[in-house]
Amino acid sequence: MKIALFICLEIISWTTTLSQENFIPERPSNVSESDFRNGEQILKNSYQQIAEDDFRIFSSDYWNFATAYYKMGQPKEMVYDYLFKARYTDRKRFCEIVNYYHKSKYGLDSTGFYKLLGEDYRMLVSDCSELASEEIFNIDDYIEKYNYDKLLIYKLNEILEEDQKRRQWKNEDLKKQIEIDDINIIRAEEIIIKYGYPGTKMVGAKFEFVIWIVIQHSTLHFQEKHLPLIVKAVEEKQLGKTPLRMLLDRIYSKKTGFQIFGSQVGIPFSDDRTIEEVKLKYKL
Repeated sequence: MKIALFICLEIISWTTTLSQENFIPERPSNVSESDFRNGEQILKNSYQQIAEDDFRIFSSDYWNFATAYYKMGQPKEMVYDYLFKARYTDRKRFCEIVNYYHKSKYGLDSTGFYKLLGEDYRMLVSDCSELASEEIFNIDDYIEKYNYDKLLIYKLNEILEEDQKRRQWKNEDLKKQIEIDDINIIRAEEIIIKYGYPGTKMVGAKFEFVIWIVIQHSTLHFQEKHLPLIVKAVEEKQLGKTPLRMLLDRIYSKKTGFQIFGSQVGIPFSDDRTIEEVKLKYKL
């Protein structure tokens, strides 16, 4: 009972602290304006995301705070604290992020967090490689439980499996995956023509993002072509706002070399005026 009470008090404390720390820290002299601004944008977007989630704080929010403070040159104790909170809040989600982060950076030792925190970071993520994957998903039970269109769900599941089949960080895999992506966008358009956007109401949370992710991984032509479809799906609450932000980042980074929301690793942010114009235009 005491442990449970301690956990509740800790979560309340973190939430209170976060609400009090809704600010942008000053830039240290050893941090470049570019790096600091990148962290600042991540921080601002995190505050906005938390507000949109009715001020509920998730593991990914704490991870974003750690990333922002790292880029902004804040004390390593602060960065570690938010990483610890990310792990404590949702270990499974934390490890999913960690494993993706390590893969994108070619391993733990090459990450910024490890370079800053050393063995403390290694200890924090030490069991993530051993974490069991998501419980076995029974697609037929899912369809029957919610009375979804069986043919549609099976098609989306096949497309999703193809989308992830070779999406690794090796050149030969990426080349093959691009060929698969070209086929997937054709299959996705066939679904769009027949069903419109298959969102939350039609296919549920397990598959509402599938058509978006195919568009996200397609060429600039298809991304711009289907942007209005994604905007409409978000407006009708058939898809969350985060996928739209990611699609806009992908489009803007391809066209201008800059991003708006911070979802693209290694891509600098656009100027403040453009960022505000995009956010206003798409109500983000």
